[in-house]
Amino acid sequence: MEVPAVRIEVMEILPRAPSWVEDIFRYLETNEVPEDRQKAKKIRNRVARYTLIERILYWRGHSAPLLRCISKEEAQYVLAEIHKRACGSHSGGKALAGKVMRVGYYWPRALKDAKKYERKCQKCHEYAKVPHFPSKELASITSSWPFAQWGID
Repeated sequence: MEVPAVRIEVMEILPRAPSWVEDIFRYLETNEVPEDRQKAKKIRNRVARYTLIERILYWRGHSAPLLRCISKEEAQYVLAEIHKRACGSHSGGKALAGKVMRVGYYWPRALKDAKKYERKCQKCHEYAKVPHFPSKELASITSSWPFAQWGID
């Protein structure tokens, strides 16, 4: 009895470049630049901070290791994961953006998106510390006789 041959097909799905860096991705991969001279110059200047490893785009920071560039959709997932799920500390916007970079991800609007995400978090508003300082600035009162109430011998 003969066993029929099983044919297995595997379709390789390569990661797509995030939408905000398509021109940089294209330049690094094929050396193509847009026809517009201004855009071409801008891309050539920006491309020095990026590198392409196995068709995945990374950003080189000043004092950070290579950070993987992600799209806006991936960024929302990463923010949700760090803010309230696995690492769930419900930290503020600036701390959240710092955690995202320490985890190894980058996108240009990370700080703005982190602050915006933190403002939308309902639990952060429910359990936030209530400020105990006055709503308006305190006015100091000067005394015309500073030691009149204490009485000096």
